[in-house]
Amino acid sequence: MTKAARVQAVVVRGVAAAAVLTACIGTVAEAAMPVTTPRLVATPAANATEMEKVDAAAVVGVSPPPNELLGLSDRDFVFALWTRAGEKAEQHKELRAAAELALSTSDSACLTFIRTGIYEAHQRDVKRVMEQERTARQARLAKSKAAQELGIVAGNELLILSDDNFIRAIYKHPNAGPEVKKAALRALAGSKEDQRRFIVSGIREANQRDFDNWVKDATEKERAEKERQKSRAARTHAARIVGVEADERMLGLSDRDFLFEIWNKATQGTQVWAAADTALRSSNPADWTAFIDTGIQQAHQRDAEAAQKKVAEANRRQVLEILARAEQSGVHPALVAAANAALAGSDADREYFLREGQYKALRQAIRSATPGVSGWYVRHWAGQGFITKNPTGDDTAKADATWKIVPGLADSSCHSFESVNYPGHYLQPSDFRVVIRPTDGSDASRSNATWCARRGLAGTGVSFESHRMPGRYLRHIDTQLWAANSSGEHYFDTPRLFTEDATWTIDAPLVPDKR
Repeated sequence: MTKAARVQAVVVRGVAAAAVLTACIGTVAEAAMPVTTPRLVATPAANATEMEKVDAAAVVGVSPPPNELLGLSDRDFVFALWTRAGEKAEQHKELRAAAELALSTSDSACLTFIRTGIYEAHQRDVKRVMEQERTARQARLAKSKAAQELGIVAGNELLILSDDNFIRAIYKHPNAGPEVKKAALRALAGSKEDQRRFIVSGIREANQRDFDNWVKDATEKERAEKERQKSRAARTHAARIVGVEADERMLGLSDRDFLFEIWNKATQGTQVWAAADTALRSSNPADWTAFIDTGIQQAHQRDAEAAQKKVAEANRRQVLEILARAEQSGVHPALVAAANAALAGSDADREYFLREGQYKALRQAIRSATPGVSGWYVRHWAGQGFITKNPTGDDTAKADATWKIVPGLADSSCHSFESVNYPGHYLQPSDFRVVIRPTDGSDASRSNATWCARRGLAGTGVSFESHRMPGRYLRHIDTQLWAANSSGEHYFDTPRLFTEDATWTIDAPLVPDKR
């Protein structure tokens, strides 16, 4: 079922909820579609209190909510919030997705959404928006520095352009020389990475080539004028490095006075400042000229290389830390492989691993080690935990048997197993029977969804001890999953094959993260 179909799959009461929301909030909702049977088994649950609905409505900007909205059933109330959030769909992506999931399952899921799910989804939305803003700020800073290389005062209308449109604007700007224009065209014909590289460093290199080419074009007849222009160009470029647009007064200063202006504007502690300080202390005019013509550019390049090296070293240390934790966990072979590949690769590979790769490598499959069913995998179906033969060909079954192994919700040194096709639902015991369901936000619920890795009870592999019920391990018996021990207290606690049934092998995910 598609996301749109799940949202429309609400009961006829959804029409009433939409009408209430239209009257009270001013948003028109679409008519409801028939309900489809959810995969998770619904269980009876109490209704949300009026105060819980007031708090939930405030998340989507309805405060205070009208009485008509508070009087809706939990399901209709969730539908109303989903409709309201649609007015700012980009801002509420996670919230709307969580509401759709609740609407497509059970009344109990709607109650959980009102009580905790809406706040968890809202936090994910906040984190996503903040990350987007951080990335946008970095992109604007890179564009500002690129424009500065050409002496362009970059206003907001230029900084908010996409990479390709920014490059087109640079290409059309009168300050762009032939080499800058050629480099811009090559970047536009290349990949997004080529365009990003042009903005970060290519424009500076091309501008330097333009400067060098301009100097080489001088003829004997024009040498005196060219030398004067060269000096002005060198001074202009030197001033731009420290964020100053040199005016006629500054361009007309003596070399030593101009050098003092650069020293005064440079950031103390940088290579540019140190080189200016050294030249300023010299009594040899040739040293002042050499700094203006080439020394400041070389110092600026050293500053850039030092900053890049510092970032690369920090990234490498961070990847090593992630690798060490993954190796110690015993449950993240994919993450170990991805970290090793990043360490063996380039600085860009390590940057990608930290930005995206490490999160894509959290998916794994959990395979039984019991003789006779050693090729069977932990999966969920209808909200219950089972082991099943390797599901080949069936994408849904493969997703049911693939888990995102995240730090334990109650103890980060342990683990929680999150369903990849039901985000926010975790493998956890309910009266010893292992099911998947979301947590309610309480310490007990988070503990219930946390399992601690132990050396495999059968001598190999790994076993998972319940955080909430120490001494009980994730075990399969008659294909069902239980939190069990070998006491014989219950039929699933039989000591027969207990160590084998409670020992698991971590395999590659049946559904890799291809985002």
